Amino acid sequence: MWRFHPKLVPTLATVLALSVFVSLCTWQVRRMGEAQIARAAAEAKLAAAPFDATRPPRDHEGRRATVTGEPQWAAVSRQPAVSPAYETGFRMIVPVVGVRVDVGFVPEAAWSSVLAAERAVMGPRTYAGLARADAEGWILVDGDGYARGRSSTDRDPPIAGWEIVNYERPHGEYAATWAACALMVLGMWASSSFSRPAPS
Repeated sequence: MWRFHPKLVPTLATVLALSVFVSLCTWQVRRMGEAQIARAAAEAKLAAAPFDATRPPRDHEGRRATVTGEPQWAAVSRQPAVSPAYETGFRMIVPVVGVRVDVGFVPEAAWSSVLAAERAVMGPRTYAGLARADAEGWILVDGDGYARGRSSTDRDPPIAGWEIVNYERPHGEYAATWAACALMVLGMWASSSFSRPAPS
């Protein structure tokens, strides 16, 4: 006849492990709810009508914006970046009527030729993208990929359209993992607590 006889040390260790795993599971469930709220707020901002980047509203970050003007190529700057294909290069940043615009990614070897080609296009241009905060204030990131009147599938540098609009975080999977760990610990403790008396 099997009998249930839990030992003190394994029981204490199991209680400690369960408290940790249950706390982690609860934390991830709470994070999942917070992420859903944040995602809904971000989607609401994206759904709003684009604003004029020269007159940004107070809640401009994460919203779509447009700006029309002649790029000031004499004041162009570059930020080191790596493409999704792990190619080193720069993000091309150019002021347009006082708004800093991230035009897109340019491979390091092609910077001079791409800049010369961009400078050769005369007249005002319209840029559309996402308002993002950075160390210098805020910047219009060409996340939509529609700058220069090109399509979002255009892969000639400057390459736009890499901005991640809404991050997906697998909090549900993390919570399920911690719950599984808790059940595994509980099962190990239960199995070790049963014993069969030696035959007389």
